[in-house]
Amino acid sequence: MKTCLRIGLLIAILLTGALSGAEPVPDDDTALRLLEQAKSAFGIREDSEKALDLLNQAETAAQSDVVMGKILLETAYIRWMRLESPALVRELLSRVAARLGPPGREHDQYPQTFRRIWRDASREKTGSRRRFQLELLLNLFSSTDSRFTAAYGRGQLLPEIRLAFTVSGNWQVWGSFSSFAFSETLPVIEVELKGYQSFAALGLGWQHSLNNRLTLNLAAGMEWVRFQEKASLEQVRESCMGLKARAGLQWRFSPAFYFSAGIGFDNARVTLEQRSVRPGGWSLGAGLGLRF
Repeated sequence: MKTCLRIGLLIAILLTGALSGAEPVPDDDTALRLLEQAKSAFGIREDSEKALDLLNQAETAAQSDVVMGKILLETAYIRWMRLESPALVRELLSRVAARLGPPGREHDQYPQTFRRIWRDASREKTGSRRRFQLELLLNLFSSTDSRFTAAYGRGQLLPEIRLAFTVSGNWQVWGSFSSFAFSETLPVIEVELKGYQSFAALGLGWQHSLNNRLTLNLAAGMEWVRFQEKASLEQVRESCMGLKARAGLQWRFSPAFYFSAGIGFDNARVTLEQRSVRPGGWSLGAGLGLRF
């Protein structure tokens, strides 16, 4: 009797181990190994059925969005090569776009027609979701007005909020607002100078994906500049129109969030009491962005 119980217990242990081993453990390394095997099966042996089976296992094992995107991309490519349903391929590429974004230079090994379908699917994904971009930036501002820099120094912290809306393809309409205050005490006469400048801008932007995470952003537009300066009982307050330009990079670390960094220039000029004032300047900044 005891012998039978021992045998039964041993069989149960072996069955449990076999069953637990049959279930793939979720792991990106395992998923990537299966992905390479699938590429080999399709590229060398031209066994698409075996490749799709391996990709299915890889999809089960994958943990991160990036690895899942790579697996879905290979699945879409194989099904496209098999001339399967265009709707199915497009749906797979839409899921790829949600994880990897549009095709970049590292995807040049895929045929141009396939990359064009992927790019279109990515644009449709952008068109239906996350057409807005909201950025909170902190800039180091350097005025181009020599009188200003002589009185207040060359570097000022300039917080900025920026909102962009994708209207078509890579083109955006954007608006931004930034403002900073300044103060200084003149030596000898001990007179306090203080004031503020603000910039409200509206313009057109263009984006270009350098790879699945990095995006180039160029923007230009018109802006309304307000400034005020007060010294003792005297006060100067004025506003003028100017131009704003910016070039930057966005690095996406999730489908919704990204880091943004760039350099900008504000160009404005107004004449006060026969003196030319230039309330613009250069700005270098970085911050966090959200797509929604």
